[in-house]
Amino acid sequence: MLKKLMKHDWIALSKKILAINIGLLAATILGIISFQTPLWTSNMPYLDLLAMLILLINIIAFIIAGAGVTIYLAVFFYKNLFTDEGYLMHTLPVKSSQLILSKLFTGFLAQILTIINIIVCVLLLVMGAIVGFDGFSELPEFFKAIGNIFSTIAKAMDMNLALFIIVLIVYAIIAALCSIMVIYGSLCIGQMFSKRRIMWSIVFYFVLYTIQQAVLTIGLAAFAQPQIEKIDAYSYQLSGSVVTSPSVDLTELERLASEGILNMVTQTLAFSALITALAAVGLFFLSKYMMDRKLNLE
Repeated sequence: MLKKLMKHDWIALSKKILAINIGLLAATILGIISFQTPLWTSNMPYLDLLAMLILLINIIAFIIAGAGVTIYLAVFFYKNLFTDEGYLMHTLPVKSSQLILSKLFTGFLAQILTIINIIVCVLLLVMGAIVGFDGFSELPEFFKAIGNIFSTIAKAMDMNLALFIIVLIVYAIIAALCSIMVIYGSLCIGQMFSKRRIMWSIVFYFVLYTIQQAVLTIGLAAFAQPQIEKIDAYSYQLSGSVVTSPSVDLTELERLASEGILNMVTQTLAFSALITALAAVGLFFLSKYMMDRKLNLE
């Protein structure tokens, strides 16, 4: 039944999500075209104004794509479960957990696709600007610069790069799921009120978000302190009088400092992922409890 729910939710979600992403792509294409015209190089006032207008359209499109999808997920969740549609949804032979999971997974998919589209549009816009101002001959230098950045990171992180990337991806996925659950959890709490449900949902969103960030910050500060002390010790040896001794291997000290930083970042991300996952699970069961015991449809 969960698959059927996800299919139904995705069909309902995809229309708006597709429209938002097509709008972003259209704005990006408009921006790319503008870079191939005299708009950005002309001294004529009205052309400068038109160029700034196109730039503003692109900025608005990116903001809408980034925030609009999240806002629509909240609206869809609320309308589908806590308004007139909710009477039908809650009569289906499904558990409340399935209703939440369906919207969680489809919302996550919508966010991932939108993020990919944003990254692609940013790259296309930058490439369009490079071609417009300097010509196609500069594109290889652009890709070379990107390659050098990744090469430098890989060299600095040595053999632990793969582990770092895995932890980073896992953390990004968990953080995205948790961000959606913060929205759903606040909406579930807000629906208990008979009036001003949207306002109360927004209030509890900031309350839940603040609690989550506070716990995460305190935990990270305590967790990262030992690693920071190790890095400080390595840094002291690199900059202090110890390094003046011929017997000290500077390369080894630099390697230890770099490895210490990488270990701290990797372990910190892993710890953050754990805390964030616990928050997501807690919010899931909180939302389930509210829907099972405190449901109050409009």
